[in-house]
Amino acid sequence: MNTDITNWVFTFMDGVENAAANSVNGKGGGDVATNGTPFWLTVDLKEVKNVTGIQTSHWGGGYCPTKVEIFTSENGSSWKSMGQVATSGAYHDIAFKYTVATRYLKYQMIEVPSRVDITKFYIYTAN
Repeated sequence: MNTDITNWVFTFMDGVENAAANSVNGKGGGDVATNGTPFWLTVDLKEVKNVTGIQTSHWGGGYCPTKVEIFTSENGSSWKSMGQVATSGAYHDIAFKYTVATRYLKYQMIEVPSRVDITKFYIYTAN
């Protein structure tokens, strides 16, 4: 199930373009991006949710990271890695091996092309 993200709080690494527009939550019309620098974002879900995976959208396959790492946290400061994933294409569906109860989620790019972006960021939760 793709959950309502309008009340969630997105935080971006310093230096990310368009972070203030916060387009990844569906409220904006552009992207968040960098020139060749892997970046991260965190999401405060405001309450514990049973997360089953994520989906990211990019302007195109040439603007997506090629490796990412996903983290979860109960307090927003101590993070547990869910592992690294190789990615390609304009859309990434990353299903977790098991459902994770978490309030915070962190998406960390590891390997990126010369220009990388995210146009939309979704989190899937269990019913």
